[in-house]
Amino acid sequence: MFKDLKIPGIGFCIASLAFCALAFLFFDAPLQMQFFDPFQEKWSITGAEWWLRLGCYHIPKTFFGGLIVYLIVRALIAKGGTREIFTAFFLSISPISVALLKILTGVECPKDLFYFGGHQPELSLIDSFISGTGRCFPGGHVSAGFGLYAALTLLQPSRRFSAFLAISFLGHFMGFYQIARGYHFISHNLATMGLSYAFFLANQHLLHLYEKSGDALLKDLRYWFLGRKGVLSGRQS
Repeated sequence: MFKDLKIPGIGFCIASLAFCALAFLFFDAPLQMQFFDPFQEKWSITGAEWWLRLGCYHIPKTFFGGLIVYLIVRALIAKGGTREIFTAFFLSISPISVALLKILTGVECPKDLFYFGGHQPELSLIDSFISGTGRCFPGGHVSAGFGLYAALTLLQPSRRFSAFLAISFLGHFMGFYQIARGYHFISHNLATMGLSYAFFLANQHLLHLYEKSGDALLKDLRYWFLGRKGVLSGRQS
């Protein structure tokens, strides 16, 4: 299952979550301070820089959504289709699962904490689960970057590692945009990275089990809806 990835898949997920924990304990605040001026209480990026917002937000988000639509349409008209449907599903699951986890965890954004000029006290992770009101963990913005891991199944095995590196770069590029404006800690983004790669592994596993039977089912459905319709219209004429 993992030979064609050139990296140990499950190990990468575990490492991502381990680095997330280390960052949460030791690196979040020091890294965040590199982008925050405590005297003026200003962040390095305000969010008003249109060119940064275009490159780090609008273009990646639009591509992510467009890819899901493309895969669904392709599954309806192209040969096979199970790989496209499963990939579209896991691409969609990435931001949805992150949004649900945000509600459950209750972790605040850096900009909202007292330490960074906000109005909320800094809570431990356990206290955030119990009484936190934030919506910042894991990182949601980067789910449109790291979420593309699921699309690695569409590529030939020889191209997956280079695509993996490109997706990882995109995710962290989008992530540091949010860090520099106070919307996320690095641990938030690392959690999303590990979760998104887990969805890719799940996609690979399910395709290994069900792709052939799924393609056969889709073939029968196309015949039923398209072939039968053609036969009926031919008889009517």
